[in-house]
Amino acid sequence: MAPLEEKETDSDSTGLSEIASIASSRPNLWTSLSVKNDIDWNCDDPEEIQYLTFWSSFRSSMISKIRTCIDKPTIPLKAVALFLLLTSSLLIILHRAARTQERLEITETRKLAGDVASWFSGELEKAIMPLFTLSQFVQHLSIFEELGRKIDVPYIKLTLLE
Repeated sequence: MAPLEEKETDSDSTGLSEIASIASSRPNLWTSLSVKNDIDWNCDDPEEIQYLTFWSSFRSSMISKIRTCIDKPTIPLKAVALFLLLTSSLLIILHRAARTQERLEITETRKLAGDVASWFSGELEKAIMPLFTLSQFVQHLSIFEELGRKIDVPYIKLTLLE
């Protein structure tokens, strides 16, 4: 027990140096994969070795997954069925959301059209009243009858009943 107590009371700098020595003794992930797979790339560039090792590992991983799918065909069938189920569910949800949005926009458009129509109706009523008044002046004042003769246009007396 005494040696453990002495080790715990060491300074932090010795603990950090031990961790650093352990970390430096571990090889790079790609180097360890190339050693594990017994790959000799005949290359001195470490980045190229990492790149080639990555693609070699990826290729071997994909080959093993393909073999698993061939050996057990229910695995990809379940994956495809799940994908189709999720995709169709998403499409149904999106379709319903789009339809709801379309109905909302149609309702808002109809309301706006009704508001604009009532505004135009009110504005036309305001504009027509002076025109009717002017029409009454034209029909009842004799000056307008003479004006037509002066410009060689026959005066035609109009009434609202015609």
